[in-house]
Amino acid sequence: MKRIAITMLALLAAAAAQAAGQREQRPPLASAARAAAKFDTIHSYDVQSYTLRISLPLSCDSLIGHQRMTAAAVTEGLDTVALNCAGLTVDSVLQDGTARGWRLANDTLYCGIAPAAAGTHFALDIFYRLGGRGADRRGYYWYPQGLQALYPEGYTMSAPQDARWWMPCCDEPWDKADSGCAFYVTVPPGYTAACNGLLQDTAVAGGAVTWHWREDHAIATYLMALHASQYVFWTDTARTAAGDTIPLNYFVWPQDTALSRAVFDSVAVMMGCFSQRFGRYPFAKYGMVAVSPFMYGGMENQTITTIIRDWLSGNDQYGIAHELSHMWFGDMVTCGTWADIWLNEGFASYCEAIYYESRTGGKPGQYMEATFGTALTGNANSYPIYDPPLPLIYDVSMEYAKGAWVLQMLRGVMGGCSFTPAMRDYAAANAYGTAVTSDFQKAMEKHYGGTLDWFFNEWVYRAGHPTYTTVIYYRTHPDSLAAVVRIKQTSTTGELYKMPLQLACSTAIGITSTPVLWDSLPQQELSFTETQPIARILVDPDSWVLKSLGDAKPSLVKVVKGVRMLTPVWNKFRADSAGIAGYNLYRS
Repeated sequence: MKRIAITMLALLAAAAAQAAGQREQRPPLASAARAAAKFDTIHSYDVQSYTLRISLPLSCDSLIGHQRMTAAAVTEGLDTVALNCAGLTVDSVLQDGTARGWRLANDTLYCGIAPAAAGTHFALDIFYRLGGRGADRRGYYWYPQGLQALYPEGYTMSAPQDARWWMPCCDEPWDKADSGCAFYVTVPPGYTAACNGLLQDTAVAGGAVTWHWREDHAIATYLMALHASQYVFWTDTARTAAGDTIPLNYFVWPQDTALSRAVFDSVAVMMGCFSQRFGRYPFAKYGMVAVSPFMYGGMENQTITTIIRDWLSGNDQYGIAHELSHMWFGDMVTCGTWADIWLNEGFASYCEAIYYESRTGGKPGQYMEATFGTALTGNANSYPIYDPPLPLIYDVSMEYAKGAWVLQMLRGVMGGCSFTPAMRDYAAANAYGTAVTSDFQKAMEKHYGGTLDWFFNEWVYRAGHPTYTTVIYYRTHPDSLAAVVRIKQTSTTGELYKMPLQLACSTAIGITSTPVLWDSLPQQELSFTETQPIARILVDPDSWVLKSLGDAKPSLVKVVKGVRMLTPVWNKFRADSAGIAGYNLYRS
């Protein structure tokens, strides 16, 4: 059984390490502008809803659109509305049916409106189109039937700020459309359109089919999506312990129908796992669309995730779990600024470990070690996970791997009985809105019962990680059943960390004690005494702390057999102090 367990962990490590590096990729931010740490949610208007009427010929990369945006004026006397709009041709702008002046400059559409008092609601209708981009794709992607695309297909990919490339909008995560969005997507006969929300109806006219979808919950523009191809559309149902019945909608090419049924069969179980921990599933449905090519792996569009078709043949259960968990963390609770992106990606990555724990009964630390070791390398050693440089907001080692470790460590510090309710309360308190890192810290502190400044300063607002170097002295002579653990701490930044380290003491009868050492000093020592000879002491055996660990089981002496005598040779370890007075050597 041990060999099987080792083999399974090795396979998990290999598969998970590959998946962690390829699971999600994102295009860079469209703008160099970055909100301040304490972002300002107030601008001149507040978006209420988007309604899109889009025609897709699917014989080329063109798109013809009519968008209605409803909004409320925030500033008094508002007479100009600025929208993000990149690479689109605008034909006309109307306000409540009246033509208005407009101009395009620097990827911004400026729309004139009748002066509006603060709190006044208004509607803008914008008629626009795109096409002729060729290989320079962004926002909307069209592929003809070919090697990877089994049928012609068109889909959007908007994260982080590419919705502006297929719809004029306020393309910021903090201005969600409070009342949701609606799609009317017209496609040729034989094609299916999949969008956010629930399907309202389909209508056939003029030899084309219009698919009407509506999402009633608040939504950020980067989570709005449409897909169109010759999909097979099949459904399933998830029934949760809370008594909820959630429709599941899946869109795949005909060749993948049977395989997708096998791969997606676990989604209902995943939904039960996450709803038990974080609260009820927050939307009216969940769905997935398998597309190819898709260079971004998976994208958690609200209620309608896009996945690369390879996840079907690869049976990527943890990729599917990652995207589903985003419905709670990313979609229902959206990061308030891109500086807080770890609240999306770190959370979804840690949900992979939670699902592993639920699915296998294994400890989450096993998954963390196998999957997120990149947190010890790369950019995570140079930058904090909070407010990363613009090109690194989706960096795997920082926002995904280290972000997940932050939650694993926080769970270790708080204990599961406090951590899980705190996560549930954080989700409920910020439901259908946005949150920033300080909001999350406050939610955790409420259940921790004290300040967590020390923890967030170490792990969220600082780069790097600690290195623990240990020397463990085992005394097995008859007059002693004790051992001494000496721990020396350094770090990649030179700053010390305050963290609890579990020490597992093993004897012939198994693990006999698991004391916890709160380590915060450059060097400290702890003694063990047992009723049996100590076979081994393990530092952080369940991997609750992100760390580098060295010299975990050193040999005290190496005995070299000479011609006429045995000569002990001391092996010095890094954690030893400079001045050693002497040694006791026992012969048995």
